[in-house]
Amino acid sequence: MKKGLAAFLAVIILLSLFAAGCGKKDEVPPADNVPPVEDETPSADDKPSGGDTSSPPEEPGYTFKADLILYGVPDKMLGYPINLKVGNDSIFVIDLYSTDGLIKRFNLRGEFIKKFGKMTEGLQLPADLTIDNAGNLYIADMDARCIWIYDTNGLLKDYIKPEEGEEDLFLPRSIDIDSEGNLITLSFDKIWKISPKGKVLAKYGSRGEGKGQLGAEGSEFYIGPSGIAVDGNDNIYVADTINNRIQILDRGGKFLKEINNDDVKGLFTQLMDIAVDSEGNIYITDASSYYIIKLNRDGEVLERIGGMGRQKGKFGTIGDNYGYYGPTALSISPDDFIYAVDSYNHRVQAFKASGEFIYALDSESDRGVFIYPNNIFADREGNIYVVNGDMYLDDPLNFRAIRFNSKGELVFQFVSGYNMGKFANPQAIAVNSKGNVYILDLDMIQVFSSRGQFLTSFGGRGTAPGDFGVVYSYSFQIGPSGMTIGPEDSILVADKYNDRVQKLTYNGEPIEEYSVPKPQDVAVDRIGNIYVLSAEDGTVYKFNSVGQYEDKFGGTESEPGVGIGYEGGEKLGPYGIACDSQGNVYVSDTYNHRILKFSSDGEFIKMYGSYGHDDDQFAYPKGIYIDNEDNLYVADYGNHRIMRFKLER
Repeated sequence: MKKGLAAFLAVIILLSLFAAGCGKKDEVPPADNVPPVEDETPSADDKPSGGDTSSPPEEPGYTFKADLILYGVPDKMLGYPINLKVGNDSIFVIDLYSTDGLIKRFNLRGEFIKKFGKMTEGLQLPADLTIDNAGNLYIADMDARCIWIYDTNGLLKDYIKPEEGEEDLFLPRSIDIDSEGNLITLSFDKIWKISPKGKVLAKYGSRGEGKGQLGAEGSEFYIGPSGIAVDGNDNIYVADTINNRIQILDRGGKFLKEINNDDVKGLFTQLMDIAVDSEGNIYITDASSYYIIKLNRDGEVLERIGGMGRQKGKFGTIGDNYGYYGPTALSISPDDFIYAVDSYNHRVQAFKASGEFIYALDSESDRGVFIYPNNIFADREGNIYVVNGDMYLDDPLNFRAIRFNSKGELVFQFVSGYNMGKFANPQAIAVNSKGNVYILDLDMIQVFSSRGQFLTSFGGRGTAPGDFGVVYSYSFQIGPSGMTIGPEDSILVADKYNDRVQKLTYNGEPIEEYSVPKPQDVAVDRIGNIYVLSAEDGTVYKFNSVGQYEDKFGGTESEPGVGIGYEGGEKLGPYGIACDSQGNVYVSDTYNHRILKFSSDGEFIKMYGSYGHDDDQFAYPKGIYIDNEDNLYVADYGNHRIMRFKLER
């Protein structure tokens, strides 16, 4: 896998500060998948990595299809908005947490209408969009290195992928449209002028600090200019981020003027996006100061709109990991209202041209919302428990533990007993026979009552019995990843970085341990056999009920590199493991986007799913769980959802 979604978010949100390689593993398919796109994910007839690959036919009458799906980010809510365009009657928002429709359309009252632009259609990292006079949408996709064209109904029509040179990669970061329908596209250190049919008409600019040059650093994953706009006379405006200035060029790319910090008395700190209204006033988001700055055509400051805060009319902070940044993208409506993206408050805000706040396009509540589900559990009453988190993200929706009822309705959200009520990095959750809830949170296990009241905790950091191994990845801490309840309410923990599974009493006293290389997850069948999934090679290690090693199966040796991801320098493989009532073993083959089924002796039986967003598909499935009724629960990590399937018996 390549660099990760968290890193790509840094490219879009903090483009002037970070290169995209600073994050984690990839969350999207390869960058050169553009239409016609063929699904390269193995089908149910393809071979999984390792083991017997013969697959019997499906049993008559059984269809693998989710009967319940919990979406972590509802359609009407913005999960991670990064850009927008306002038309005559609609607001189009790029929402990266909506993989089955990356473009969300709202009316001007803020009511959700529809979504479109699935990753399975080819979209990978849409960064900006614009609209022509016929209502067609042009979407700049940095990772696919093309411009997608959708009609007014959200149907994919075509794409533009210009021919690249050795020095000029096409990395469309920002896009606008001129009076002739030409696409004015910002790509690294140049501005590309492209006809609606995809012909490159001209390129303007180069890397540097001079007039008409653009500040840029890096290469494919660049740090450079962040926003572009075209006015009524087809003049081009660029947010030249590194050079901390606005540049204005004519329609032929000739330098006209610049507006720099000397002109605005030092107000510019981190220029991100730019727009021009019908009167020629210039609006630019200044992320480090949390303001939208409004200037007249001469560069005189007229208004500063916003400021830091969570209240309406203000802009939220990302947090310590990436510095403090506010508004990122903006769009001016045809009637000169201002719409700005407030990513970390998960909203779009609307203002009058004077700067007066009008309304926010957001959710009334973020309770019960999650973004990256890691693991899942279901109790005897069918209540569903979810732990959520991505260590590379500073986000109000991150690091949560939530309980839903059997219908998928929110019951409550757990509050950590430490760290001002916030979890550090929750990875697994389980409920014992008494209804107590155990949450594995980095280097400790927190224990709660069935009503969510914090009771106690145990654990620690280290190699001694009862302690857990913790390592650093890009200065972030990661620890054990899996946990389950064993016989007599014992607790089994996949102590990944100590290369062992620990068996503890219900109150955390060490009982014994089993040596396994990089254990990722652990499961126990009805007769007490223990199955441990190794992250190192995808092998399942089997121990009997008294802890004696018996066998191993699965693995990735037969097809090196297939179904393997990377996090920093660490190789990753399958993520979750569970057992059904018949003793069969299920493994979430995360980087092949499927679930594999084995007999208790390790014989491969069948596979379920493929890459996608439908109710029988997955995107990087992580934790899995099977309840007493043989319902399979899947934490569909890349699609930000929980899925429940009834398994055949």
